[in-house]
Amino acid sequence: MYLKRFLIMIFSLSLIIGVVTSCSNSTGSTEVVEGKDGKDGKDGKDGTNGTNGAEVQDNLKPAVGKIYYSDGTASYSYFADKKPVGFVVSINADGSVDKIIALAQAPKTLANGYDTTVAVKTTEDDGETNTDAMIEAKISSAAVGWCRKYDAGIKGFEAGKWYLPARKELLTIADNEDLFTESQLALIKNGYTGSIDRFRNAYYWTSTLYVTSTTSDSNRMFWMVNLKTGEEGRTMKSYEHNVRPMYKFHYDE
Repeated sequence: MYLKRFLIMIFSLSLIIGVVTSCSNSTGSTEVVEGKDGKDGKDGKDGTNGTNGAEVQDNLKPAVGKIYYSDGTASYSYFADKKPVGFVVSINADGSVDKIIALAQAPKTLANGYDTTVAVKTTEDDGETNTDAMIEAKISSAAVGWCRKYDAGIKGFEAGKWYLPARKELLTIADNEDLFTESQLALIKNGYTGSIDRFRNAYYWTSTLYVTSTTSDSNRMFWMVNLKTGEEGRTMKSYEHNVRPMYKFHYDE
């Protein structure tokens, strides 16, 4: 009897196991279909690289040919929030600006009359001294007068502080003409509304007297320099040529 019960239990247990196994196989046999891959998203645009502060500072350091701004910075680029004064002509040993040339120019005669002589001594590289000497000698000169009266419209760069450049001062500009042209174009092409004149392929008066003991024209002629080519010439003071004022910084004043 016990054997019979035991066999019935085993048979019932086997039926239960069979049902569970069948259910498990039925569920496990279902295939999972993978969905299609979604399209790759578009790459985002690279963010604008931040400007390095040191690079900006270096870009605004004075250098020959750069636009000089009233805040003491200089650049080959035009900044609408700054006030241009002129173009850097020379730099001191400590990196400070030595001289700048004005943004504007005008055609002027150097002296009235063909026979006008100039009884003053002039230098090759110091137009400020030359201009002072000619004014002190009361020489009638439209070029000298216009330069001395030039006003940049900015405090510190008013009339009375500018002068007619000397021969070597203009030759320095001619030697770096491409740098000055870059700055001039930056102003002209980028919305500067003030007065700005490009250097012309023509002669500009200097304040350096042409002196020689071999010609009767001594003390009647002055040197001229072509700011585009560097070519030099000399002619009578009564002729009209371009004039461009220059400014020298005096840091000890």
